[in-house]
Amino acid sequence: MSLGLKIKRIRQQRGLTQGELASIVGVSPGYIQALESNRRNGSLKILKKIADALAVDTSELLEEMQEKANKVHLDELLSDRSTEIWYGGKRVDERKKDMLRRVLDAILLSEEE
Repeated sequence: MSLGLKIKRIRQQRGLTQGELASIVGVSPGYIQALESNRRNGSLKILKKIADALAVDTSELLEEMQEKANKVHLDELLSDRSTEIWYGGKRVDERKKDMLRRVLDAILLSEEE
C-alpha cells in the first residue's frame, strides 16, 4: 500500500477529515489531499506530525517506502530511456539494454520453473 493510501486509510479509521488532519498537523487540506493521492511526498517532519496525529509509529507510514528503496525493478530500469545504466565502468547503450532485457526474459520468465 502506498504512503498516501496508508495515510488516507488510517485517517478514515480515526474518523478524521482531511481538513481536521491538516489542522492538527498545521498544513493545508490541499497538502493532505496531495499526500493521499501520492502527488506529493511529505518531509520527515510533516510525516512525524501526521503519524502522531493518527497515533501510529512513523515507521508504519514509511514501511512501503523503505521496501521500495530496497527494490530494483529491472524491467522498468531497462525500459526507461532516461536512466543511464553503467556496468564495469562503461555506459550500457540502448542496444545492449535491449539484449539484457531479452536475456533476463529468457532466464526469469521461462516456463520451466
